[in-house]
Amino acid sequence: GKAFYRTLFPISENFDDIIRRIDELIPLLGPDQNFLRRLLLESRETAALRKVTHEKVRGMVQAPREAQESIDAANLSFDPVESKVFHAQSMLSSIRPNANEGNEDDNRMEEESKLSLLDEITNLKKSSAGAFDLVHSAFREWRVPSEVDFVLFFEAEMSNVALADFIFPTSIIPNVKEILLQRYYIEILHVFLYYQSKSSTYPLLSFADLVALLKSAKRVLDRNLTNVDVDKAYLETKSRAKTKQQNAVNRAEFIEILLRLALRKHSRLAEGQGGSGRASPKSKALLGSIESFLAAEFLPNVRNADAKYNEFRRDYIHTPLVSEVLESHQDIIGVLLAKLGTCELNDVASFFESAAFCERSLIIKAFAYSKTVFVPETLTFEKHFTHLTPSEFREFLARLSAKVSVPGIDESPDQQQLLSDKLIYLLELSRAALQNIQE
Repeated sequence: GKAFYRTLFPISENFDDIIRRIDELIPLLGPDQNFLRRLLLESRETAALRKVTHEKVRGMVQAPREAQESIDAANLSFDPVESKVFHAQSMLSSIRPNANEGNEDDNRMEEESKLSLLDEITNLKKSSAGAFDLVHSAFREWRVPSEVDFVLFFEAEMSNVALADFIFPTSIIPNVKEILLQRYYIEILHVFLYYQSKSSTYPLLSFADLVALLKSAKRVLDRNLTNVDVDKAYLETKSRAKTKQQNAVNRAEFIEILLRLALRKHSRLAEGQGGSGRASPKSKALLGSIESFLAAEFLPNVRNADAKYNEFRRDYIHTPLVSEVLESHQDIIGVLLAKLGTCELNDVASFFESAAFCERSLIIKAFAYSKTVFVPETLTFEKHFTHLTPSEFREFLARLSAKVSVPGIDESPDQQQLLSDKLIYLLELSRAALQNIQE
């Protein structure tokens, strides 16, 4: 949705205008265009969130009615029912009394439209009566990251990337950071998460996995950017890295390697066009090389974890069924948290390998996808990746249960019910394992 929003609407555009245009487009979509409708709704959320954020920054005390509507839209969790209710209410409020009182056909059609919309809203609200309520669920400590949270996380990450040490003039480093944060950082997080969760060196990405990632991405490696360039970018990054892990990179180093590759490719293209073969010192040229590499070549051609990370949580974890299972098993979860302490990766993996007969790779994948951008005060930024908070641990249990094979339970087409059944099984296996340990 965010990528779709960025494609359709430049960042500098007026947010009210974007929201208005999306609201005009949505009613025009047919019943077979649900995917496009979903993209537009998520684009609307992006615009609404950005608008509210900018108004807060400007110190606006009283937002106008349009801003409040944007806040209401942004607060939707994008449950399809909630989205439909919101837009049905918007369409209802847009119907105005017919100026031509003598036109009975128009008046009758208008009244029928109102009644139809009212019926739709009533039925939708009835169907959502048992909808998930995050605040009163087992996930009440979980919170949606705000733009401020991402800024803080980004700054912590970029403190490990010495931009001035390799090529960027000091004067444009703020511009480099702004471009990364506003346009590409979240997508890079999801790309790294996808490959990191599959790597045998989690939370690092092995050099072999890095090379495989770049080779699999069309248009990244060519005559202007070769395997030799990847080796050089890797060695240059590792030569000044604070951590000296061999044959693996953390996410900050991954970002630095991407920047080095972008500039190296830009210099080759300049040479091919009759230039000196050196990256242009002009700020616009340097920034343009980053944008071109990330937006046109790298990000569109690699896999990312957004569907498994956000959509799976929304559709299958943050549900009344899973919340009810976790609430009813608070005793065993409390004992698990007491035993595992800070829920360090190796401790968690060792317990569930034994208790649930799970492969370590599946445990690591569930662990990785349960992490958020919030770093507890008790942990450093680096250790954050290898420890789970209590809130993240509950999500980890739900994600791991999806990978558990349960004898005697049919693979029901109701995936939410199936996940809750598997979660019960996993928790009871854990209870039995703890009892065996005590004995």
